[in-house]
Amino acid sequence: MVEIPKFLTWGYQNGVLHIEAWTKNCWLPGVYGKENAMTGFMGCVPKGAYKKDIEELIGLMYQPLNTNGQPGMAPNGGMQGQPGMAQNQGQPGMNIQQPVYVRGADMSRYASMALVFSILGFVFNVFMVILGIIFGAMGIVYGKKAMTSQKKGMATAAFVIGIIDIILAVIGWILNIMIITM
Repeated sequence: MVEIPKFLTWGYQNGVLHIEAWTKNCWLPGVYGKENAMTGFMGCVPKGAYKKDIEELIGLMYQPLNTNGQPGMAPNGGMQGQPGMAQNQGQPGMNIQQPVYVRGADMSRYASMALVFSILGFVFNVFMVILGIIFGAMGIVYGKKAMTSQKKGMATAAFVIGIIDIILAVIGWILNIMIITM
């Protein structure tokens, strides 16, 4: 409910990496409208999160690479990311490939946010059903983002609680309509 389709394209030519990212309006599944600017009110919550993800990607691309072929170390002392291959250009005619470890983005922070949103959605379902739906949906979105993080269990719990929030909200709405019409 708080997601919009996100698109990313990139190209590499003559030592220049070109990245383009945008969002579009979605009228039906697979039917998209015009492109949205990354600023402005319409879809501001998902656009803001997407813009932050793109800026984090660009920040990761500026990280220094270790030229001696040794793995890069994460701030906590462990290795992160997957090895790529860099070519040794030190001697002419030698084309020795060495692994280069790139620190990847850790989505663990989204797991904590998802759990908080899901619990808030559960609490707000008692008072205001619409807030239960909004917070439950945010718990689902952030829980899905964090499914590949180190906190996968927390993300899964937040995802499930978010779904329960929305189901309870719909049941609450139906019961309220039935009580009002009697």
